Amino acid sequence: MQAAFDAPIRTTGALLDRVLAGGQPTVVSFEAPGCVPCQSLRPVLDSLAREFRERVLIVRVPDAAEGWLAARWHLAFVPTLVFLSGGQEVARIKGDPGREAVRAHILYLLEQAARPDAAEGPRHTLRARFGPTRPDDSGVARPTALLFAGR
Repeated sequence: MQAAFDAPIRTTGALLDRVLAGGQPTVVSFEAPGCVPCQSLRPVLDSLAREFRERVLIVRVPDAAEGWLAARWHLAFVPTLVFLSGGQEVARIKGDPGREAVRAHILYLLEQAARPDAAEGPRHTLRARFGPTRPDDSGVARPTALLFAGR
């Protein structure tokens, strides 16, 4: 049975794997504090979470400031939306392209529409600086980092 939420789930990078373990179609929004395009995308994600509540899990990672997370998910910009089916990435959007572009990608994720045109929107660039390692919740040593939102 798939989880049904009518609002995006907010999680941390360290807990993201646990949230994604269900394997259902998922949209992950990687964001950063103070990112204006991230803030403008939030109501869009809220609306789409309600519309697709039974079929798609929408997850927000509001602080993509961990260097290992940026490296693992190949994040260069925030917001970045990653569309996953069966745990595999099927599409990606950099920035906030607007509600209809995100919705078209969700329909593609659900195999209800052809692959939409590539979409991009306003975004901030991330610059990672890796520091010493520290263990995460599972005991794996991960580098600590600071990411800076810029233009």
